[in-house]
Amino acid sequence: MALKNPKKQHRGTFNPYPSGVFTRYESKVIGNIFLLKPLLALLGLEDIVDSVCPLASNRASISVGEVCKILVLNRLNSPKPLYKVEDWADHVSTIDLFGIPSYLLNDDKLGRCLELLAAYSGDIEALLCLKLIRNFGVSPELVIWDSTSFYFEGAYDDSKLVMFGYAVEGRTDAKRVRIGMCMDAGTGIPLTSSRESGKKPDSELVVDNLETLKATLSKAGRADYVVVADRALASVKNVFLLDSKGTKFVAPANDDDCYTRLILGTRDDEFQEADYRSKDGKSFFIAERGICLHRKLDGEERQYESGWFRAIVIKSPSKLKVDEMRLSKETETVDAWLRDVRDNKINRRRYKKLEYVEKRIDAFFSGPLRRYRNIYNPKVISDGNRLDFSWSMDEEALQRLIALNGKYVVVSNQMDPAVSAADIFRASRRRSHIETRMRYLKSQLKVRPVFLESEMRIRGLAFVTNLALVVYCLLEHMLKQAAIDESVRELFLDFDQIALTKAKLPNGTEVSHVENALPFHYRTLDKLGLLIGEYHRPQG
Repeated sequence: MALKNPKKQHRGTFNPYPSGVFTRYESKVIGNIFLLKPLLALLGLEDIVDSVCPLASNRASISVGEVCKILVLNRLNSPKPLYKVEDWADHVSTIDLFGIPSYLLNDDKLGRCLELLAAYSGDIEALLCLKLIRNFGVSPELVIWDSTSFYFEGAYDDSKLVMFGYAVEGRTDAKRVRIGMCMDAGTGIPLTSSRESGKKPDSELVVDNLETLKATLSKAGRADYVVVADRALASVKNVFLLDSKGTKFVAPANDDDCYTRLILGTRDDEFQEADYRSKDGKSFFIAERGICLHRKLDGEERQYESGWFRAIVIKSPSKLKVDEMRLSKETETVDAWLRDVRDNKINRRRYKKLEYVEKRIDAFFSGPLRRYRNIYNPKVISDGNRLDFSWSMDEEALQRLIALNGKYVVVSNQMDPAVSAADIFRASRRRSHIETRMRYLKSQLKVRPVFLESEMRIRGLAFVTNLALVVYCLLEHMLKQAAIDESVRELFLDFDQIALTKAKLPNGTEVSHVENALPFHYRTLDKLGLLIGEYHRPQG
């Protein structure tokens, strides 16, 4: 800070040009920690963790709650690999901000605390959820379920947690841990979460998550809520399971044949325009149809249970465009492959063998292209000397496939007639945008494999990131309530130059001073209700 007039007299004790009064000897940028420190104090994260977690050891000089707070701040301030947290803590001077020396945040301490956080994660989340409901205006009447993955480097050959699995975000090159979350739709704040094996499918993950949510919300006296999820929820098995447990849900249906028949059986004149538009302004259309689902009972031969559910058939202009492009691309791919086999490969090299050609047909018409097998009907015939490869188009089957373009089904067990088809449709359009937020918090989630050999430590690390997401989304909610037209990322940039400076007065006394905190920053803290504790407006 430039020295302008150190001899000038100022009102009170506030001096806007402090360099004329003391001598700096150390300055460390703390950035958004200046904002996050009172927020974490208001949330009471450290106290909640310490209320359920014992000390990491009898000789521990730092609590699990303190470690958890520092790790959450790291993920929100400057996400680092865990073995670099100690250096980061020294860089932002946690000793001056929180009384926590950086040397206490070593690998061993972090590892033991992560194990405890994983062991008590359910209790911590339950208390945190109650705090959010009672103190921050979270009212979970509509809950959104979503999932994401944490990716890890290293072999992890013996791990039953870090494994390869279905690539929801498109990554197939790394092992992962699956994360399922239930979020309040009104605020976007995560309420409960779980950390499961990388190969666990969403259809199983969602059921476990909703059981945890039900137990947590029942403690807060919140039993009347509706869950919105993706297609993982609406498998026939899950529909019956959740309905039997009294969980109300809304979800787009999967590709089961019963839903396909429902779409094909809905006439165009049954659709009505919905009060909802796509991004390019085009209308959606909906038609309500009941559907009777059947599920085979476990362990019972030829024993089924049946149930009626509400089903909304939806015509989506954006889905129509995507489906038409996909159909065109896939039919071109199938046509090209069939012609290539017929014109260039059959009766040559390995394609002289009937068994090999049949295997190639089976392999090609698997995955996304399996629905085209009954449309093209490829066949190979041997006369003893040569193979004859051909196919025949089923035009009716192709037209049925085309008729599905742009349409899908939303299924729900909300039987209350006061809940209209339009209400169910609008609820199904709610999205969590979890991946956009988590991408920032998951950055540089790289660790030494030897440090995270323990699966409890892996779970603890993922749980800390979940807690950071809670804080991030809570701040997002508070910005909206305070009518501050900024995103959390933009707000973090506003605070990124704030520094903590150590200095000596002329008499030799050492003091700490916050620099670059402008009136704008204090006004923002005031609007957010964060001028608490040691925080107050500067005089003058």
